Amino acid sequence: MSLPTETNDNASCIDNFSKQLDELKLSALQVQVLLASLKGEIISTKRVYLNTVEAAHYLAISVNTLRAYSSRNILPYYKLGKLSYFLIEDLDNMVLSKNNRVKSVAELHTEALTMATCKPINSKKSK
Repeated sequence: MSLPTETNDNASCIDNFSKQLDELKLSALQVQVLLASLKGEIISTKRVYLNTVEAAHYLAISVNTLRAYSSRNILPYYKLGKLSYFLIEDLDNMVLSKNNRVKSVAELHTEALTMATCKPINSKKSK
């Protein structure tokens, strides 16, 4: 007769362990979010510039892509000897540039309607 009590104790122990594990996972996730937030604050408040690796990480692109943008003058940068530095403001401006913005379906639809209702301008004068 002691078997059902032992089974209940085991089930209770497993449930308790499961709850503690879930709480631990949540705590670990909160720590990760906090660290990511702090890292972003340190980068943006401590300095106004980033080196090549930091800038690539900031934009979530590869270092090679960043170097390609620099060499094509898509992204302004500063040289100090062999090292390149990027202003955080320039990185943000590149991302938020109007040239990089993709229009929504509603915007495209409105633009198409506007173009369809405009009358074409004739360059020839009628006599």
